[in-house]
Amino acid sequence: MAQYLNIRINNPVQQGVMIFSFAALIMIFSKVGSNAAFPWLTSGAFLLFFAVANNVQSIFAEHYGRYVQMSLYTFIALLVGLGGMAYLISGLTIFNEKVKYYRTIYIVLIMAYFTLMALCFVVRSLVDYLRDQDQKNHGI
Repeated sequence: MAQYLNIRINNPVQQGVMIFSFAALIMIFSKVGSNAAFPWLTSGAFLLFFAVANNVQSIFAEHYGRYVQMSLYTFIALLVGLGGMAYLISGLTIFNEKVKYYRTIYIVLIMAYFTLMALCFVVRSLVDYLRDQDQKNHGI
């Protein structure tokens, strides 16, 4: 039988470090012969990946408030860190005309992160409420 690798990272800071590392590697290795805006594309893609994966994982967090707090700090650090890395590698600021569309993408990613956070909060609250009602009705 095949054994599957089961990796579960419950700490948002560890998730952020891993995502930053992968994004930095891709940006560094893609510098040779690629578009100057590619680091900005990479940083946006990895920010979106963190936003989705981290918020989905927050539904299953044992201490939801602490998880969301650390997740928010990590998202801000990733936003600044990946943006800085993209700037250092491409040499273009986000206000440059060549990458002006990525400014809009970053704004949309920030709004998407908070929208996903609110959606996951509603799902988690609903599941907790239904679990409490079930326990109260069945005396478990």
